[in-house]
This record gives sequence, structure tokens and C-alpha cells, in this order.
Amino acid sequence: MTADWSDTWYGAGHWQFSGKLARPEGDIYVSLHVAPGTTNLDIIETKPMEGGLVTVNAAALKGDIGKTGHVAVYGIHFDTAKADVKPESAPACRRLPSYSSRTPSSTYISSATPTPSANSR
Repeated sequence: MTADWSDTWYGAGHWQFSGKLARPEGDIYVSLHVAPGTTNLDIIETKPMEGGLVTVNAAALKGDIGKTGHVAVYGIHFDTAKADVKPESAPACRRLPSYSSRTPSSTYISSATPTPSANSR
């Protein structure tokens, strides 16, 4: 008979449970560790990030490009490992033409989107 990982990690007589409940209003993570003479329970409740907090300002874009030659535009979201712009990016995308039409030089748009690691699949 082989020992489970909690016996190997903590020693005999220890029990460990970890779990996640995914839900729209925020995920809940639970970790329970029971050992002789002690019990530890950790509950972590998350909430989704608020949306709509980022706006694109054409004057700010022009100022940043004038100072540094480039600008970071936040609020444009892509599907992971794809070039598809998500619908919630519309407010930021609508502001870009108003800036680029007033800029005499060429405007190049590039982006970066994370590629999922083998562990996250």
C-alpha cells in the first residue's frame, strides 16, 4: 500500500482537501488541512474585475506619441492566442480612428496576447 501525498508531505495522520467552485459572481477556493491537534480552513472568495474603467483619450494618445514615439492603449481585448478582438473592446477601438486621422505620420497597431501554457490547458 502506498501513502497518499498528504502522508508523504505532512506525515501520517494528516488529511488535506482543496477545491474550487467557479461561479459568475466570483470563484471560491477552499483548503482544509486536518492534523492531530489542529485544523486549518482557508476560504478565498474572489470577485470578477470591474469592466469599463479604461477609456481612450485622443489628446492623451497624441501627447504620449509626441513624447516617446509610442503609446500603450488599454481596453482592447483579444481572445487568448488569437487575433480576434473581443466585443467589449468596442469603446476603445472607436476612439482610435479619431486620433489616427489627425496624425500626419503613419500609425501602426501591434498587440500582444498571452499564449496558454501547457499547465493551463
